[in-house]
Amino acid sequence: MPRKSFRVAIAAEPISFDLQGALSTQNFHCRDRMSAGTLMKFAETFANLEDGDENPSSAKQGAAAIPALRDFFNSALMPEGRPRFWAMINSDDEGIPMDTLVEIAGWLAEVYAGDRPTGPTSSGTSGATSTGDASLGSQEQPDTQTYSRPELTSSST
Repeated sequence: MPRKSFRVAIAAEPISFDLQGALSTQNFHCRDRMSAGTLMKFAETFANLEDGDENPSSAKQGAAAIPALRDFFNSALMPEGRPRFWAMINSDDEGIPMDTLVEIAGWLAEVYAGDRPTGPTSSGTSGATSTGDASLGSQEQPDTQTYSRPELTSSST
């Protein structure tokens, strides 16, 4: 019976971002990983938004995205930074626009989805796995570049 163990990669570098408002620039530290469920909920919410559409249904979708955005940041930010982050976001004096908030969330989503360096996987309870035989299919094959040409087509004149 085929079997494989999956392990969670450990972040090689801490995740943080700077947010510059009208009065200050602050650094916010984030968790080193986010649950797939939270990330999928966030992605699904924003995938359903229609870009630039001014109809009532898109306004409802935009309003529905606000709790997802709030949940996403509460999941990403370290607990000790959350009050400071939300104070900055809610400050009219700092004047952080919504598009900046969405841009930060998009960047974090990319980071959490795997667009970042990772270290070795975390230790798990499962031991090493095997394909069950000594087949060559389990060995890593070197990358081989292949090239193709477009097929020649006869032109009709």
